[in-house]
Amino acid sequence: MIRPFLRRPGGTGGSSFLLLLQSPTSVGQSFSLREGTNLSQHVLNPCRGISPGGQSGHPSGVCNVNFFFLLLATGFGSGFCPILPGTAGTIVAIPICYVLSSLPLVLYALIVAVSFFLSVFVSEKAQKHWGKKDDRRIVIDEIMGFLITMLGVPATLRAVVSGFILFRFFDIVKPPPIRRLERVGGGYGVVLDDVMAGVYANLFLQLVLSFQLFS
Repeated sequence: MIRPFLRRPGGTGGSSFLLLLQSPTSVGQSFSLREGTNLSQHVLNPCRGISPGGQSGHPSGVCNVNFFFLLLATGFGSGFCPILPGTAGTIVAIPICYVLSSLPLVLYALIVAVSFFLSVFVSEKAQKHWGKKDDRRIVIDEIMGFLITMLGVPATLRAVVSGFILFRFFDIVKPPPIRRLERVGGGYGVVLDDVMAGVYANLFLQLVLSFQLFS
C-alpha cells in the first residue's frame, strides 16, 4: 500500500519536498520534487527507479502509457482512497452511468462490452505493475460492475441509489458463483466477479422496477 510522506528538508527556505513512497516494488525510497511537480504522477508511480532529481531511466512515452493505464485502473485515482476504495470507485461510475443512460440501449450495451475487455487489459497491467493479484487500488472492475447494474435501468435518483446499494451488497457478500470467479487468472479474475455482482444487482433492480417501486 502506498503511503505518501511529505516534509521539507533541513533548513529554511527550501524549495523542494521529499516524497516517501512505500510499495511492493519500492520500499522507503525518497524522491526530491520541485514545487509545482505533478504529485499525482509520483503517487501513481508509473515509472520505477526515479532518481533524486526527478529524472527517470525510462522513456517518457513508456511512463505516460503506464500512467494512463494506472489512472484508469484506479478509477481516476479513487482507488487510493484509504477507506473503502471499492465504494469510492463505484461512486466514480455514477456520472458515467448518467452519461450512458442518455444513449440508446444497444449503444450502451456495446460500450459496456468493449469496456469489459478494456477493464481486463488494464487490470492485468496494473497487477503486473504492483506485483499483487487484485490489488485493492484497482477499482475499474467496480466501475464496470456498476455500469452493468444500471444497464437498461432508468437513471432516476432512486434507481441509482438503490443500484449502488445492491451492487455493493452483492460485491461484498459474493454469493455463488462470484467468489469462484475470483480464482480465474489474470485480469479476468479481477473483473469477472464484479461483472457477476452487477448482473445480480441488475436483475434485482429490474424485478423491483416491474413492480413500479421507483418513480
